[in-house]
Amino acid sequence: MNLREQLIAIFIGKGIHCEILDVKNDTSSQLLFFLSKGDYVVSYQKETAVGSSGISCFDVDIVKK
Repeated sequence: MNLREQLIAIFIGKGIHCEILDVKNDTSSQLLFFLSKGDYVVSYQKETAVGSSGISCFDVDIVKK
């Protein structure tokens, strides 16, 4: 968690928005990193399982503040 906060602070200090989504389910844990200009944010995210092998598809909306 401390590393996550440090990364975000470094990017914000350079005028870059950093958003980290922690996606967990029964079999896996993933981190999704989004870097953008400071006036964009992730407004919506949804994970959908694809097939039965544990692969996921992520729908993410990134919008201007």
